[in-house]
Amino acid sequence: MKSLIALIAITGIYNMSFASNYVFKSNSPVPVELQDKILAVAQAQCPKLNVNNLAEVETSTRVDIIDQGVRDYYYSTVLSYSFYFDGAHPITYRIGVESSNIDVNNPPDARYNVGLFDGLDSELCE
Repeated sequence: MKSLIALIAITGIYNMSFASNYVFKSNSPVPVELQDKILAVAQAQCPKLNVNNLAEVETSTRVDIIDQGVRDYYYSTVLSYSFYFDGAHPITYRIGVESSNIDVNNPPDARYNVGLFDGLDSELCE
């Protein structure tokens, strides 16, 4: 039973990582680990969201150089979310994401931050 639970957990993590390869552009400045976290947070905030329908539109980057040359990276990403609500008429939403990669010496849980999902409204998540 423990093996089955471990396999399901690993499969879920693998599928989320695999999904980020299709959502974000191949030359996206957002690190892969942060891409995965963005998708996980979006899915947690909006469980009905199908991450396979997301696509990165653009990402802008801001770099802050802090003490002793350590760099913090801040990303503003626009994702599009498209689906057919009745099988024939497409609807596209724009979703804004603010994320950061702070102090590369921190462990990943403390390093990557995700917030401000502008566009994940109740209509989309119901």
